[in-house]
Amino acid sequence: MLPQPALPQPAAGQPEAGRAGEGQPDVPVVPAEAASGPSTPVPPAEPVRVRVGVGRDHASTGEERRRYREQAGAQHERHVVAVARALAQRPALRGGAVRPSREAEDVTAADLAALRAYLCGEPSDLDQRLRTADPSDALAHTACALSGLRVLPACRGAVFRAARLAPALLERYRPGLVLLEPGFTAATTSAPDPTAEPDAVVYVLWSQTARRTGWLDATGSDAEVVFPAGTEFLTLAVEPAPAGWSDGPCTLVHLREHRRPGAAGPDVVPLDEADRTLLARLRAAVAARVAERAAGVAEAERDADGSPAAPVPARSLPRHGFALGLDDRGLPFLRA
Repeated sequence: MLPQPALPQPAAGQPEAGRAGEGQPDVPVVPAEAASGPSTPVPPAEPVRVRVGVGRDHASTGEERRRYREQAGAQHERHVVAVARALAQRPALRGGAVRPSREAEDVTAADLAALRAYLCGEPSDLDQRLRTADPSDALAHTACALSGLRVLPACRGAVFRAARLAPALLERYRPGLVLLEPGFTAATTSAPDPTAEPDAVVYVLWSQTARRTGWLDATGSDAEVVFPAGTEFLTLAVEPAPAGWSDGPCTLVHLREHRRPGAAGPDVVPLDEADRTLLARLRAAVAARVAERAAGVAEAERDADGSPAAPVPARSLPRHGFALGLDDRGLPFLRA
């Protein structure tokens, strides 16, 4: 009998190959790389093209108000009553005329009721729906809320919005980047709570068209302002907050309103002298808040008469923490 050739022995850690007669066919070992085949290049992610279906200066139509009332249901009347009470204290907002008609008053009240519902978080996902490729089901509410914003007093100057952004999102901001924010942008005229949090970011925005919403008594804060949905912002600077701004590391993103009718974005544009002037004003506003906080801490220490200083009162914060002008992947929105 001829000698049998020696079988190759399995490498350490590998199972033995099946032996003849044991019902286990020999299976060749294929490297994982070969089994998966050649790698397929992953196409780059595309920004979301959003349809800004309602202009910033839109006046609601009867059909839009009817559709919104149907969507809101019984909750709408609750906000109409609250708005009527507020309008009684500010008759100048009733339709914008010296002697507004009853119809104009009803239109104003209906629009402000839609705005108040938004401020109360009804629905809670209105901004998220506006930040999608198809915001159709949010347009009636948005149209009425935008129409209500028009009659409120404007806020001009520095306002603040707190957020928590992962470093990968924060890195997307750079000077000269133009951003389209499809949703409403809430901010406050007072600086945010100085408590340190991981990934703390504060947007410092120069407002020209944001409206003061505090008198609607929806959030309990007189400091809140709201920019219309579809506002475009220009990034002026991204820098660490100065010492004394907060109890821990914080990054400031300086923005100004930037109106470019019909622009598709995103663009990076050079900053001009007007931009640099507004950036200096925003930095001055930050410095003023640092001095204000320092004075408040010193006063608390004196009042405590040697006992531990009282904490600085928490400021009013906006409801939403999404990255302004960026989708969930960190890509700037584009107009459809």
